[in-house]
Amino acid sequence: MRLGVALLVGLTGCTDLGPLQARLDDLQSRMDRLEMESARAAAATAAAQVVSAKADLTATQAMDTANVNSSAIGSLEDKIDRMFKRPPSK
Repeated sequence: MRLGVALLVGLTGCTDLGPLQARLDDLQSRMDRLEMESARAAAATAAAQVVSAKADLTATQAMDTANVNSSAIGSLEDKIDRMFKRPPSK
């Protein structure tokens, strides 16, 4: 008997699906927003990776240029030192 009453009360409560449908609609709306935000975040991450790769390439090129310049300056300094060096006296 108790089980029958509980079942009857439970089934009666389920006949009004409006609030449940509203909650499902709200959850679907939230999921849609989260999916859009996730897609935007993925696009921003990809763009940031491209910019980072370009910056890394630029930094590598700058370091290579600095190394070449440093080597050239060292070579010129050696030449200048040899030009002004006195020959050893005999």
